[in-house]
Amino acid sequence: MFLLMEGLLMVLTDTETGEWVRVDRIRPGEFFGEMSLLTGETRSATVRAITGAVVFEVTAESMTALFGKRPELVESVSQIMAERRLRQRATLTELDAQRRTNLAAQLLRKMKRFLGA
Repeated sequence: MFLLMEGLLMVLTDTETGEWVRVDRIRPGEFFGEMSLLTGETRSATVRAITGAVVFEVTAESMTALFGKRPELVESVSQIMAERRLRQRATLTELDAQRRTNLAAQLLRKMKRFLGA
């Protein structure tokens, strides 16, 4: 897991078509990479720097110690993780809807040309 101290990062995820889509930004004071560290799941996104950045790595041992001292943080972190997952899914769903609309418009134009309408 990583904590951004300075700079700006973007969060990208790939679609079923292999296209990369920006789903979020990470600002100073925010963290990323928590999903794999805290759940063992494979990562669901890629993070890239938009500007120069200063990032600190937070190990599993550090998080275990922190959660032992501040157990209320486990719930806070899980809420942030859930919000991020939902925001990522919403972005991809919105993208799919836009693609359907664009494809339907393209097909309509072709049909009208073909049918002479």
